[in-house]
Amino acid sequence: TDAVSGQFLKATLAISFFAFPVFFGISAAAPEIVATILGDTWTRTAVPLQILSLVIPLRMLDLVIPTALFGTGRADISVSNAAIAAVIMPISFFIGIQWGLVGVCYAWLAGYSVYFAISLARSLPRLGVRFRDYFRTIAGTVVISSTMLFAVHTTRTVLPEAWGTGLFSLGTLIVAGAATFGILVLVFQRDTILFVYRLVRR
Repeated sequence: TDAVSGQFLKATLAISFFAFPVFFGISAAAPEIVATILGDTWTRTAVPLQILSLVIPLRMLDLVIPTALFGTGRADISVSNAAIAAVIMPISFFIGIQWGLVGVCYAWLAGYSVYFAISLARSLPRLGVRFRDYFRTIAGTVVISSTMLFAVHTTRTVLPEAWGTGLFSLGTLIVAGAATFGILVLVFQRDTILFVYRLVRR
């Protein structure tokens, strides 16, 4: 169990290090991404993209849980977790659809967050992982990625109106987000950088 829990936390760290900054960055720059890649006619998809990008990291973190449970001989927990999701998500969508596409996206975010919390509560004890260790594993990246998201939004407010939501604006936001994340990671998460570097080199 100790070996499984250790590998599980390492996988969680690696996934969170990539998932949160990438998808929080997409969420922050969604209007510019949509306008630049898809064009102005797709402007309405920017808000759904912003919302769904926030929940994808949770989905990616959840994907490693069934494998870890299988490794400890508790595949039954994974199956029952899936059954819980099959109840929570349709109910969430039924409520959210009353407000259209944006409502469905918010329902996905809210419903999956609830399911993810339940999944952790049921799975971590079986994996021999303490809740504080799990949250400590992802906390640094979540906080830094959230700070990056805020920095991108702040940068947007000071951009010249003439830049609109086109390529120049998108490029500026990407630079602002990458610089914020890079500096904070170098200052606060050097050990994580080394760990991910060694993992990639294998």
